[in-house]
Amino acid sequence: MKSIFIYSFLLVFLLFSQLSAQEKKQIDYNAEIMEYDESINKDAMRLKGNVVFSHEGALMYCDSADFYSKQNSLEAYGSIHLNQGDSIDLYGDYLSYNGNTRFAMVRYNVKLTQDSAYLLTDSLNYDRNINMAHYFDYGKLVDSVNVLTSRQGFYYTDKRDFYAVDSVVLVNPDYTMHCDSLKYNVNSEIAYFFGPTEIISDTNYIYCENGWYNTKTDIAQFNQNAYLENNKQRLSGDSLYYERHKNGGHGFGEAFQNVELTDTVDKVTLRGHYAYYYENPERSMLVDSAYCIYVMEGDSLFFHADTIRSFHDTAGDYKIMKAYYQAKLYKSDFQGKCDSLIYTFQDSVAKLFYDPVLWSEDNQITADFIEIHTKNGRIDFALMNLNSMIVSQEDTIRFNQIKGNNMVGYFRNDSLYKIDVKGAGETIYYPKDDEGLVGANKATGSNMLIFMGDSEVDEIILKDSPEGTMNPVNHLPPSQLKLGGFQWLIEHRPLEWQDIFIWKEDSVEVKDPSIQKEK
Repeated sequence: MKSIFIYSFLLVFLLFSQLSAQEKKQIDYNAEIMEYDESINKDAMRLKGNVVFSHEGALMYCDSADFYSKQNSLEAYGSIHLNQGDSIDLYGDYLSYNGNTRFAMVRYNVKLTQDSAYLLTDSLNYDRNINMAHYFDYGKLVDSVNVLTSRQGFYYTDKRDFYAVDSVVLVNPDYTMHCDSLKYNVNSEIAYFFGPTEIISDTNYIYCENGWYNTKTDIAQFNQNAYLENNKQRLSGDSLYYERHKNGGHGFGEAFQNVELTDTVDKVTLRGHYAYYYENPERSMLVDSAYCIYVMEGDSLFFHADTIRSFHDTAGDYKIMKAYYQAKLYKSDFQGKCDSLIYTFQDSVAKLFYDPVLWSEDNQITADFIEIHTKNGRIDFALMNLNSMIVSQEDTIRFNQIKGNNMVGYFRNDSLYKIDVKGAGETIYYPKDDEGLVGANKATGSNMLIFMGDSEVDEIILKDSPEGTMNPVNHLPPSQLKLGGFQWLIEHRPLEWQDIFIWKEDSVEVKDPSIQKEK
């Protein structure tokens, strides 16, 4: 038992001695002239001429030096060159090196090179234990593409990782990046930034507070209050993916969650939870609760659909917007719904396709296709093609109705004041006097011109093959109170802009069953 204890003690002692010897391995040196003058420095030997030090895989060259053998350290002067391995070279005018701590301090005109990258500063410390260079009073890292400056810098030569802190600026031929702190890998050329970050170029401006940028491929990810803007567009979201040179040099971005794309020239804002965007030629797409806000002369037009696309005409002169699948729109003076719509900004025209419905004041307008023309931010006229009908409710069972193949409705001060019916015209309307309803007027004519006042029919001009009958109010049976194809869709009408997100499928109750039987 005693021998085992002694053996163990000796083993620990030997290991400790080896470690101590390793930790305190002496620096080797050589020079043309070696001087010792106790009156000048009793602890140092002065070395001159082709001075070379060697210590644990590192070679240090200088013009002259003071070597402290007891402290296992040195101070070197002039033409400093520290070489470590095949790729690390450190230059300067002054070097202080401690062999026990393997710590070097280089001052004045400092340059550290590794492969094709180099670091410039005036004061640098290099820890050989972890192969880390640190400057603390401004410095610059330069590689084949980028120049990176900061107040402080930490460069880990093993992994080629560079950490820049405080007043960080990265200059690339295509852009300049400013941030609080940044991690940059010399091999991958990827920059990871932390804190408020700006990326400025001739084509756009990017801001975020977290993310990364691959300076080799020009692919990036921006997070936290991220947005991208150019001279007329601004794209923001919880996170942005960006390719500066997508498809031959045209910028491409994707935005995720709480997305907003604003066109400051056309006064249009698109919102949703996913979007992609091309800078040139300019085009975008939004989905996931996508909607548009178009500011028009003191009012705004809102519309929503499953998908909204925005692009320019082939000449690039004006914007076109497409919204499709369950499209719904709201403006203070008119509202609408359809399966899909197209809005052109050149002429301020909205085209509604597939079961379109338009509401204006008390009037409901339907047709196979509706085209809304606006002027100075207000509806000017509406074209209705095929199976056109305008309906307004008189009471719980009676509806004023105008029907025809095609119609044009003209508006003044947001009110429908004239209707031009072209082909197969039919009407049912209920004239009134001071005491109430006078009767039920049924009229037909190939073409009609109808004038409105306060959302009521003032005058009907029957142009071709006119026929008309005034019936007592309660004379007509229920089956004759509605024209063929009658629908009352008031439950679908958005009453405020948030209702554009509510979509109800047409129910059987919407259509009048008596009309279906007569067909």
